Amino acid sequence: MAAVVRTIVEDTGETIPYSIAIDSEYGCKNISMSVPVVLGKGGVKQILELKLTPDERELLNHSIEVLKPTMRYVEELLHLC
Repeated sequence: MAAVVRTIVEDTGETIPYSIAIDSEYGCKNISMSVPVVLGKGGVKQILELKLTPDERELLNHSIEVLKPTMRYVEELLHLC
């Protein structure tokens, strides 16, 4: 957390792993995941999309499918609040 704060406050433009909602990166929509981002004073300046091998992409997609039921459950709980 200290590295994130320092990167933002000092506007270093460092690339760090950061959990963020992504909208098209890695072929994904409506999901939050840790991806490399460039951070600065305004927050996330850029999401860096790494090239994944076919095996890595398959594993990512499998992980998302495994997590979808939990994501739906959390969304339902949030709608109850």
